[in-house]
Amino acid sequence: MEIDAALQEQMSQLTHLRQQKPAPVKENIEILKQDRAQVDHLYQELLANVAHSRIHAPPDLRPVAFLQMMASQLAKLGQAAEAANVKTIDGFAFGSAVTPERRPPSRPATFPKRTPNAS
Repeated sequence: MEIDAALQEQMSQLTHLRQQKPAPVKENIEILKQDRAQVDHLYQELLANVAHSRIHAPPDLRPVAFLQMMASQLAKLGQAAEAANVKTIDGFAFGSAVTPERRPPSRPATFPKRTPNAS
């Protein structure tokens, strides 16, 4: 009987809690405000850093010179990532265009030649 009474009391408390609408706790609201401010700060810092690190290439760059410049820039970016303890995968610079879901076709599609109707 004692167990039944305790269970009934707990069930009553549970029902009461389920019927209440939870109100935000002031502490959680402050944490959210701080998180938002931190994310805004980091985003602004990211924009400032990206805007200043553009890679400019001359308009008349020949293919060999372009490949050399690209290799040099990728090496610099890799060193900067390593210095900042950012791990990158092999071929990270080319990963956005070629993904497992969106691989380019290995060869162009071929269509059968159209033969004129012999009428």
